[in-house]
Amino acid sequence: MYREILLNGPNIVGYVRLMLVFTGCLFFNNTVFITFVSLSAILDMFDGYLARKWNQETRFGEWLDVVIDLFTRGLLWCRALPNFGFLIFGFEFLVFVAIQANSHNSENRAWQERKRGLNWLAAMTVSKGFKTIPGAIAIIGLWVLPVWACIMMNSDTSFLVDFLSFSPKTADSFEFLITAFLITSRFHCLHVELSILKNYILDLLES
Repeated sequence: MYREILLNGPNIVGYVRLMLVFTGCLFFNNTVFITFVSLSAILDMFDGYLARKWNQETRFGEWLDVVIDLFTRGLLWCRALPNFGFLIFGFEFLVFVAIQANSHNSENRAWQERKRGLNWLAAMTVSKGFKTIPGAIAIIGLWVLPVWACIMMNSDTSFLVDFLSFSPKTADSFEFLITAFLITSRFHCLHVELSILKNYILDLLES
């Protein structure tokens, strides 16, 4: 039984994702690292689809997918901010613990729909599995910002100049706008994460 779960198709995709991420870490070249992480992210779009298509959705698979996402973002942050990236990873790990606890405590394990203790913005964001405009903004901040930071902090020149042939002045303007949007999106996500943590801590105090 365990072997069937551990070695089902979607989970094998997860193991491949994990190997891609850690293989990327072996290279000091930032472009190679980002390439491996990007391949892993592309595969992330398929494991959930395969699980539903093949009727192989399992709690272990859900957990594995989130753990891989967590470590991927953690490695991106540590590559972008060597002195502080681990703090962001640590905070996201705390949120992961709270989410797992909420998913086990709620009857249907759909923590996204559990709105008790969440303010209206956080509840709107997590509703429908983040498939809302506020949810999409939060996911963009959660995922795209660490990739963007990793590119920007490890490049001697602007990739907008190198790859898209922007003028330096235009590139600076676009980079500022993109960075501002991504940071704002990440703060929106942080607002949701803090609301989830608050909900989790209140549950602990009430139990």
